[in-house]
Amino acid sequence: MTITQRVKNVIMDILADSVPDTSITVVDAKQRATPILPHIAVDVASVSNYSDELPQVQRVSMDIVLSVHAGDEDDNDVENWIAEIEATLQQANDVSSQSGDGVIIYSWIYSGSRQEWDDSILQVNFSVECLATRA
Repeated sequence: MTITQRVKNVIMDILADSVPDTSITVVDAKQRATPILPHIAVDVASVSNYSDELPQVQRVSMDIVLSVHAGDEDDNDVENWIAEIEATLQQANDVSSQSGDGVIIYSWIYSGSRQEWDDSILQVNFSVECLATRA
């Protein structure tokens, strides 16, 4: 398994453990089946070597997307979900301490979120980046 897949698995586990509502599922964005809304999809956006001096350390940018169908959920609930997910992603120490599955996450940078509408689906994109290597 690649470092990026391992990082994705760690992040999916963290989000699944702290999901703000039991109706929200955490899924791999690359899965073939269409997930039921609401859900949080996790994927690797990009990966690069951290430096020539440390080729085993990779910079991994992640796409984490909360998708909710308009009208199915109360607006206040959705706002609370967004705030809870942001709070989870901002806890860099917790993410680093939960490194596992054969990967060590050295740093964790949460850059914020942006909301977009796709037809009647609200998509909230959370931007994160980390440095990781094999354990």
